[in-house]
Amino acid sequence: MKYKAWYLGTFIAILVGIIYVFLTVFSNGMPKMDCALNTKKFLMPDGCDSEFSENPVLQLKCPPAFSKITHANIISGLKCGFQFYKLNFNNFDEEIENGTRSVTWENVIDHLEIMKAPASFSKEILDLLLMVNYSKLLQDVAKELNPLIAEAGELQERSTNFHVALKSLKNQKGLSNFKKAYISRTLDMLNRKIDPKSQKEFEELKQQLYENRLKYNSNIRSSKEELAFLVFKRSEVLGIPDHTLKQMSLNAQKMRNLSSSLEKGPWLITMESLMHRNIRKYSNSKNLRTKVSKRIVQIGCTEQYNNSEVIDRLRTIIERLAHMNGYENYIQSRLENSMAQNSSTVMDFLDKVYNAVEFKAYEKLAHLKSYGSVLGIANVSESDLYYLNNKYLKDHKDINGTEIRKHFPKEHVFNEIFKVIKDIFEIDIRKSKGDDDVYAPNVRFYNVYDVDGEHLGSMYLDIDSRGQSKSSGAWTTRIRRPVPSLNVKPIVLIGTNFDLQETLTVSNIEVFLHELGHALQFILTSIYALNPYSDTQEVPSVFMEYFAYNHKILKRISLPRVSDELLNDIDSQHSSFSGIALLTQIYLGVLDQNLFLHINKSWSTVNANVLNDYKTIYNFHTLCNFKHIFSYGYGGRYYVYLWSEAIALQIHHYLYQDDHSFKEKAMKIRRLVFERKDVTSESEIYETLLGSEIPDVAYLLQKYGL
Repeated sequence: MKYKAWYLGTFIAILVGIIYVFLTVFSNGMPKMDCALNTKKFLMPDGCDSEFSENPVLQLKCPPAFSKITHANIISGLKCGFQFYKLNFNNFDEEIENGTRSVTWENVIDHLEIMKAPASFSKEILDLLLMVNYSKLLQDVAKELNPLIAEAGELQERSTNFHVALKSLKNQKGLSNFKKAYISRTLDMLNRKIDPKSQKEFEELKQQLYENRLKYNSNIRSSKEELAFLVFKRSEVLGIPDHTLKQMSLNAQKMRNLSSSLEKGPWLITMESLMHRNIRKYSNSKNLRTKVSKRIVQIGCTEQYNNSEVIDRLRTIIERLAHMNGYENYIQSRLENSMAQNSSTVMDFLDKVYNAVEFKAYEKLAHLKSYGSVLGIANVSESDLYYLNNKYLKDHKDINGTEIRKHFPKEHVFNEIFKVIKDIFEIDIRKSKGDDDVYAPNVRFYNVYDVDGEHLGSMYLDIDSRGQSKSSGAWTTRIRRPVPSLNVKPIVLIGTNFDLQETLTVSNIEVFLHELGHALQFILTSIYALNPYSDTQEVPSVFMEYFAYNHKILKRISLPRVSDELLNDIDSQHSSFSGIALLTQIYLGVLDQNLFLHINKSWSTVNANVLNDYKTIYNFHTLCNFKHIFSYGYGGRYYVYLWSEAIALQIHHYLYQDDHSFKEKAMKIRRLVFERKDVTSESEIYETLLGSEIPDVAYLLQKYGL
């Protein structure tokens, strides 16, 4: 017995040790690793050794340790990251010139990506925190570091040796067409060299561009605070959902230090998109709807925080930079490598949609005005339309109403959507099981794998609204670029501003799927593949949206299962406001083109001329607060939303038209649309899939019943 007990004790001790080692080494399905970059083969700037080994901003082999990141180490990390890049690029440049560095893909392209990684990662951390935990101090940090960032950005453009190395590399035998196409695109970009005499002006303009963009965003944020207002009468907030009233009450407590309750108020209304949308949609008070609507269009246009002059300065700077890069105008620079190629093609596309949708939109307007009269609302105005549309849909179970959203508990929906993605595209999205270091409560962290177990990247989900410290709307951003030669995988973030309820609306699900499309493209697309920032950049995201209205998928992700009757209601109501909304999208696409084609006219004049030809019915967008064009990278290309939607609809039709080859087609879509693997042009992707490189408007019009 004594020996049996000894053997049993020894066995248990060994087993415990094995389990401990396994959990330590392979926790979360990922091996523990040294997070710091191995810099032995690189030169190190003075005073930066400890930064690279200890500063959390520079630990690029692991997800960010947000709890350890301070403003001070953002500054020191960025400085060391960019000094590291500058020092090693200059050495790299000399080695190419004197012949001590052989010209191979590994010695040029891979080496360059490693050099850039610390600077890139630290800059992406700063950009992320500005979006999710904004503070004036962070903005000042960004402004202080911008000259350093701009200087580093010029190194490749100025290096003749680097250009020569790329040309030599392109002509080498054995290099794939995929890699040759990447080199050609890089050379095309670098060959637009600035006249040395104009170099100082060019750098000054880039600095001015950055500062004016900061000013533009700051005015929007500050004017939102200025335009917030209190409501004291219960009668003014009738109809507004309790979850919105709760947020309004919390606003009054936190922002005005008032004693407030959901039932009795007072309620503080801010100009955040989720809040003002719910007020325009649900409030029974015409006075409140009108007041909120008038304030929305003042965002960024108040007397104290006015972007009018900033907009025209931005246009002038952007146009001048395009000229200095050898383009006739900014629009040419944006469309040169697109499918559309030129502004005429863009305008023809937008005109086709406008001509088809105009009658339908005004027919809907007449219907809503008639319905308003039935309800006793005199003089139906723009601020009443969203409310009336929602009120009418209440007679048919509103797709965003309680009756339907109870079928979509938040966590269940996310988990089931990830299972759907695994089944269709063989991509396995697993929630981390560890105590992840995130920057705010309720932020989720996931690892993304191929079905064979290969780790592809990671993803944060920041779903809930947190007020004005978090950017409004929904967006996806890359936190870390991949570095293939180091096996460093990409990390992305999906940010939305859903309400704090435990259930989701169908519209929430559509938005989430849209952003998940962006996230998967960022994770799956090689950094050497075609630039996803083109006129097809929204194709993966819009394609994913349509799963939100697929009956089989909606049944699968719902709990309890939605009935066929509810699914039919969702179908009939999905496009109920679409004709009116499409007019706004078309106007914005046309305005974007004209802003940069008529640079000699003020933005307000251009806007008035466009509205004269492309009338809108329901439009609370003004250039004073429309970040897409001046902050989010859609300037000159806002039309891509409709363009991408037309293509995405064609792809969706292609996927579902023949069940027998569904899996084969799904994997083809993954390879061409999400991975953009082994293709050398945008046209090649869509000609291969659809047999056409220009989107067919018919699919778009069919979707909206036009």
